[in-house]
Amino acid sequence: MRSDREELPEGFTKEEADLAEIREYELQQRQSAVARGPAPGPGCQQYWPSDKWVCSAIRDKYNSLGAQFSFLLWPTSDELTSPDGHGKFNTFQNGPIYWSAAGGAHPVVNSILNRWGVHQYEMGWLGYPTTDEIVHADGIGRRQEFQGGAIYVSLPNAIGSAVGGAIRDKWNTVGAETPGSLLGYPLSDEIVLPDGQGRMNRFERGVIYWSPTTGAHPVTGGILEVWASRAYEAGTHGYPTSDEYDADGGRRQNFQNGSIDWNPNWDMTVIPGQPPTTPPSGPQSRQTVDNVSCTMWARQPYLYHAPGATFDHVEAVGGAYCIGVPDIWNITVKLWEDVSGNGHYDLLDTYTSSVPPSLQSEEYTAEIAGCNPNAWYHTEVHAEGFHGNWDEDTINSDDYQLC
Repeated sequence: MRSDREELPEGFTKEEADLAEIREYELQQRQSAVARGPAPGPGCQQYWPSDKWVCSAIRDKYNSLGAQFSFLLWPTSDELTSPDGHGKFNTFQNGPIYWSAAGGAHPVVNSILNRWGVHQYEMGWLGYPTTDEIVHADGIGRRQEFQGGAIYVSLPNAIGSAVGGAIRDKWNTVGAETPGSLLGYPLSDEIVLPDGQGRMNRFERGVIYWSPTTGAHPVTGGILEVWASRAYEAGTHGYPTSDEYDADGGRRQNFQNGSIDWNPNWDMTVIPGQPPTTPPSGPQSRQTVDNVSCTMWARQPYLYHAPGATFDHVEAVGGAYCIGVPDIWNITVKLWEDVSGNGHYDLLDTYTSSVPPSLQSEEYTAEIAGCNPNAWYHTEVHAEGFHGNWDEDTINSDDYQLC
């Protein structure tokens, strides 16, 4: 037997190799003019020491890649018919080759094979492969085309993502994954949204949302941050109805229920300060050319005894006011206690508000029941907001003994 004369590749036993040699002879006999019984056809070939037959277009593709000396290595199945009754495939040690009349024969391997499997292989929405794997010139990613879309693999997303339909069409119009494009590589498969109607894909630098009534539109940057803070398509704005465009010296995007503006010159500035005695003057809403300026303060903790209460309360009060209205706003007031007097503080209570103060003094309180005569207390206030850029600051009152 041939196995007695030649060294076997790793993974094959002598018994398997001998069986392969017997089957190879069977193949030759069936392809001869005097063969009896069903013949696999003249286009089949066997690759010893595998006993599997590879035929027709799949054989041609396999041979063009280097056959058993390619990345696929040896065949592990005969030619099989796909569940739809039309396509064919063979499996190999490192992946299959699939053939269809529409797409031809193509290998599918590694991350792309795994992601294709998530979507039910040729029976899913992607259908059969129509190209081999394509390596991109950027050295970052690669893709494979299928009947219904493509699977992209990249350094930021090694497991791969499938993109297709109207979302892929829109992505292509804004540069797809090419260097300097609006969105970059996909980071997610197409996701069905909670309303059961819309779809979306995430990308390196933004998202594309689609719905039957609004079409597909990318959302990025500051507008995406504001829209996300308002619950995306499930919030008051709904789905995007336009791409981003120039407006009033900045950028604007239309949604089903209004628009969101962004300007790189807008800034949410947080300034430590003291509570005003009267509300400051200024615009009552954001204007295109105006910054938003917010002043914050931390008052000295104090004791408060409510009528009928059993204990005194230690209260920490902080506040802020803004000239203009931030797009996103959070202010947190914390009450701290230092029992030892050596700067080791315990957090007693926290209060957080997300309501943006505007044109008036807004104060918030953290408190604890009871007072420790040996403790020092202080108030911490942290404010953060978004208005074209993120800004934040933290201030603390002095330490005080209160009882």
